[in-house]
Amino acid sequence: NPPMSEIKSDLELCLLPVLILTTSQNAQDIADAYRLHANAYIAKPLQMARFRETIQAIEQFWLAAALLPSVR
Repeated sequence: NPPMSEIKSDLELCLLPVLILTTSQNAQDIADAYRLHANAYIAKPLQMARFRETIQAIEQFWLAAALLPSVR
């Protein structure tokens, strides 16, 4: 997978939202992700039930609520 900076600098891919789903809650990791133009940084819960809830919330927001530009 290409690094996020390559995705965001590619004219065909730059409009795609980039979500970081990770177990890291390190402040530097979060700052770096947003500096590289991540659209969201999400700490992955360790409990399966909370993980499912998080995935459902991501899906609800990015696939149902957010208006995204059409990608060619």
